[in-house]
Amino acid sequence: MSEDAKQTTPSPAAAAMEAPQPGSLRMVLTMGGIGFLCGILIVVTFQLTLPIITANKARALEKAIFEVIPAAKSKRTFKQVGDKLEPLEGDDPLAVK
Repeated sequence: MSEDAKQTTPSPAAAAMEAPQPGSLRMVLTMGGIGFLCGILIVVTFQLTLPIITANKARALEKAIFEVIPAAKSKRTFKQVGDKLEPLEGDDPLAVK
């Protein structure tokens, strides 16, 4: 082969290196989109599992209370108002139901 023929036929490795590269803006937008999607998935998972986790914690606390005080027949929840404790009742979300 002549010198000219070798120069005009690029090798596969050289052809791959000459392929157009994606711009940095496109890469940043792609990474930002992936990050946004991951953030949304984390928040949705947290919101969906929060009631289950809260119920499990309440159940574990109740079980622990009745293990520590086995003769107890019921329980009441109190809140601190200033220097006093007041029982939670009615529509209060923390009240025992």
